[in-house]
Amino acid sequence: LRRALGCGARMALCEMVEHSWSGCMRACPRGCQQQCSLADMQRHLETECRLQHAACRGGDLGCGWRGIIGERAEHERVCDVLRVERPLRELHERVRDFPSCTCKCVTFTTGG
Repeated sequence: LRRALGCGARMALCEMVEHSWSGCMRACPRGCQQQCSLADMQRHLETECRLQHAACRGGDLGCGWRGIIGERAEHERVCDVLRVERPLRELHERVRDFPSCTCKCVTFTTGG
């Protein structure tokens, strides 16, 4: 019998591959304390981990905030860039349709 590297369980070598992929629970490498199998770890890191890195949704408008996803909502609640984004978007929509407009209009891509 051999010990699994992740959890230390003892099993026959022929069982080790399947156990290592789907049965052996490992701690998230970011330190969020979530336990996942290797089969689920990528999904956890990309969509579930509360310590996932994130940027402000106003980044394309000039906000440089970066942090963990769990803190983004609080930042965006007070973000100066996002506070003015909606009025700027509405103004842009009105000005863009003027026949005499010669500016190179910016395309807004954030929600709002």
